[in-house]
Amino acid sequence: MGRPKTRGPIKGVILESMLRLGLDAEDMATAVGVSRSTFYRMMKEHTDTWTIAQVRCALKLCGEELSVKVAAP
Repeated sequence: MGRPKTRGPIKGVILESMLRLGLDAEDMATAVGVSRSTFYRMMKEHTDTWTIAQVRCALKLCGEELSVKVAAP
């Protein structure tokens, strides 16, 4: 059985920002450097499969920033 369909936090920010800012799939596709159809395909996948650069570019267009916390052992 596959993984349940849930929206990850990164995709949630992207989708909410797209609605808030009036961005469409073409805008996001251009920002992440892919075609519109590839962007639609990416949105069906979990953002874990996206490159860090793609996540950064998408969030930048949305006015957000990618931040990473590394926990010490």
